[in-house]
Amino acid sequence: MVMDLGVVQIKIPPASRCLVQCRNPVLERSIPVRQAGLVFVLYRCLAGPECLFCGSGREIYLSGPCNRFTGMSVPALIPFKPKNPKTRLSCVLDLPEREKFAQMMLCDVVVAVLEAGCEPFILGTELFSFNGIKVVHDPRGLNESINAYLERTPGPLLIIMADIALASDSAIRRMITTSADMAIVPGSGGGTNAIFLSRADRFRVSYYGMSFEKHLRIAEECGLSCEIVDSFLIHTDVDEKEDLVELLIHGKGMSSGYLRELGFTLSAEKGRVGVVREKARRD
Repeated sequence: MVMDLGVVQIKIPPASRCLVQCRNPVLERSIPVRQAGLVFVLYRCLAGPECLFCGSGREIYLSGPCNRFTGMSVPALIPFKPKNPKTRLSCVLDLPEREKFAQMMLCDVVVAVLEAGCEPFILGTELFSFNGIKVVHDPRGLNESINAYLERTPGPLLIIMADIALASDSAIRRMITTSADMAIVPGSGGGTNAIFLSRADRFRVSYYGMSFEKHLRIAEECGLSCEIVDSFLIHTDVDEKEDLVELLIHGKGMSSGYLRELGFTLSAEKGRVGVVREKARRD
């Protein structure tokens, strides 16, 4: 694919997913460059022959719309719990599998955020490293840690959960290009899966329970216009065994591949589609 920027032509290879699919990714990153309303960041894979996806040294250009305040890409906050995640999947995954599955979903989210032209960083409850992506450690609860970050962020910010494994760059771009003060995508059961804020310090979050309705009410109290974005891909989160169905049907990333590797397949259960695990758990 070649995008004509008027001044230069920049080739964008389709293999940008190697950012997280290399076995031992080592990335060399350029300074973001603004051209014709887009931000371009060059990543060069230095993983050598271990990179089975892209090969050594391929240049990867990721682009996205500039935010209307700084002209640079929008930061994207991804909360993540690396230890004992997704306990409601314990009926089908043991602890090591749940932790790896959560990491694979995080990979899928990071890739979608990067391909949308955003700058991801992870807000982690534990200290850990993740493929060169910035990690901010905050052991406090979800609301306390995010609100503390919002208070000191006068510019735009995307907040997206780490289990939105079907998220796509186009769905994220739709959120961050809203003309409203904020955009929001609800999750199943009344939750909130993603929020984009044009001025993060003007808002506060209140997750858990019926957080979607709470966030709409907070937006009204703060005098913020709000666009509700209808996106199946961002709406779909993964918490229960039943949620694995959508991931196996629609997923093309690392998390759906990991489920298939573990032996998960689709099945018909009383007229509805479910999942079964055909292989025994790994020792």
